[in-house]
Amino acid sequence: LRHQIIINFQHFLFVKTLQVNWALRYADRVNLDNYFLTDIKISYPWKQFRFFINATNIFNTDYYEIAFIPMPGRWIKAGLSYKLGFK
Repeated sequence: LRHQIIINFQHFLFVKTLQVNWALRYADRVNLDNYFLTDIKISYPWKQFRFFINATNIFNTDYYEIAFIPMPGRWIKAGLSYKLGFK
């Protein structure tokens, strides 16, 4: 890895509670091809719950991190987290 730039930012969509987080990463490789990755996470809180959908490598970029082992393409997952209220 010669150079790497990572940019993270968040904003709200439509209403103040629908949160969008972006992660942008550019990697300038020495012996392998350079690549650009984009991830996004959209979440919505409700009481002690948070519903989310997370997409990594949303443009399905082909890239290698170590030698010639291909990294995963696009991944999409959804879930629910619960915040415990200990006092």
